Amino acid sequence: MIRIVTFHPRRADHASVSEHWRSYASPLVAPGQAVERSIAWPSQAQIPGVPSSPFDGAVESSWFDTAADAAAAYGAASMGDLAAEADAANRWACETNTMIGPRTSYVMESVKVMAFLRRRPDISYEAFQEHWRDRHAPLVAGLPHVLRYAQTQPLAEHYRSGRQPLFDGIAELWWPTLDAVSEAWRSPQMEIDNSDMAHFSGGGLYFFLAEERTQ
Repeated sequence: MIRIVTFHPRRADHASVSEHWRSYASPLVAPGQAVERSIAWPSQAQIPGVPSSPFDGAVESSWFDTAADAAAAYGAASMGDLAAEADAANRWACETNTMIGPRTSYVMESVKVMAFLRRRPDISYEAFQEHWRDRHAPLVAGLPHVLRYAQTQPLAEHYRSGRQPLFDGIAELWWPTLDAVSEAWRSPQMEIDNSDMAHFSGGGLYFFLAEERTQ
């Protein structure tokens, strides 16, 4: 399935923005086109010592059966045209692969952490994805208390359009509680994971704690 994700820059009045998002999620999606609609936004809590995201949140506006359906919903003739639009840096068409846990995009009564990754400038997009998928994901499986882990990658059309996506991937992880997040972050396995990041990820790694609601 094809997923459309739009990033929204952080504003000073974060608390009011988060409340506003709770009430205006539906107008952000393409009416009648999505098979599933959801919205995620960061809570005000942050992980100590971890760089926070420059965004107030990521709107997961629509899920589509095909790339053609996604492009048509946004008034584009093709996915390539959609990727080439002026705001394409902040809006992705992407695919999500569940690496650990249930395939559902929503885990009840859990804490979600979203990590935004950029690849190293000396490696290709394909090499970045291969290492992230085949070598790094098994390391994440060793983190304590992880309920679910998913990787989201921009479609190749974003790179062919000549417009570099804002990020080369989003890692989404769910834990049962905030204390479980903190325990995982202090674990020896997290040190191993972080060391491996240097092999494929460059600068611009951001995190936020997110709440998730499906519309």
